[in-house]
Amino acid sequence: MNAASLVALVMLFAGNAMPTAVAEPVYRHSGTVVAIVDRGMVVEEVGPWKVVNGRTQVRRLVITVPRRTPITGVVRDEEAPSGFVGDFIEVWAGFGDIRLGDFVTVECVHEGARMIARRVTIVELEPAQ
Repeated sequence: MNAASLVALVMLFAGNAMPTAVAEPVYRHSGTVVAIVDRGMVVEEVGPWKVVNGRTQVRRLVITVPRRTPITGVVRDEEAPSGFVGDFIEVWAGFGDIRLGDFVTVECVHEGARMIARRVTIVELEPAQ
């Protein structure tokens, strides 16, 4: 084996031993929007389900929503392409479409104590008009 082949072989094995980039874990939080703040929102989440003194406990989560975050709405459509009356369809939305009282699911990463949205889905249960 010549020196060039040996170097190539060592580099091949060394490359396999190098750590690979690990994707950040994505967490899903669902709840009701109780406040809208500058490029973010406060969501009240029920879960894990706890009752203390007869009252359901909720967690308030402050979630930052960067401008690049995709935001969609899931709405019922009386004439959905699936043919099922009242089926859900997904529509594009923007940060300005998030309203107090909306039920949302947010996929986010946790950076220390901060929660950064990677995707927001607004759920509307009433049929689209």
